[in-house]
Amino acid sequence: MTNDPTLAQPLCGARQPGWEHGPAIGRHRQPCILPAGHDDRHRDGLGQTWRPRTATVRTVDHGPVTVPCPPWCLGVHEDGLDLVDLAHEGPETALTVDTPLGGVQLLDAGLCQYPYSSNPDDREVKVAVLLGADWHQLDHDELRMLAAQLVVHAGRLRDLAAELRSVEGAL
Repeated sequence: MTNDPTLAQPLCGARQPGWEHGPAIGRHRQPCILPAGHDDRHRDGLGQTWRPRTATVRTVDHGPVTVPCPPWCLGVHEDGLDLVDLAHEGPETALTVDTPLGGVQLLDAGLCQYPYSSNPDDREVKVAVLLGADWHQLDHDELRMLAAQLVVHAGRLRDLAAELRSVEGAL
């Protein structure tokens, strides 16, 4: 057993740009083993190092600003906003429902973060979910609650389908 103090700290876990997604198989997909929040270069367990991904964004209030991008960020940032409105966004997922009129997309969702927001709560990574016409930023617990509510609603839809079947049979 070792007394290495770094083992008690959370690890960075970032992967090399272009290799962020998928399992940590192959030498380019190995995560950074340095403590979370470290500065400068990342290092994996094989000793390979790389610089964090960055993006330069033209802001209204601070001019061009170069910001580090988290591993899950798509790296696309909107120019012409105030720095507090700069967002990191990850890939989106959505539910597509087949209808007689074609597919309808529901519940778009993806990781998001506003690292320079004046609201400290928005600086945390959340999942943005499109509910109705508005995007809602949900934390872990709120997202799990939404998922549980969707399961309950799916049960109600199954009940309605059974009721519809009995009404159709009675006609």
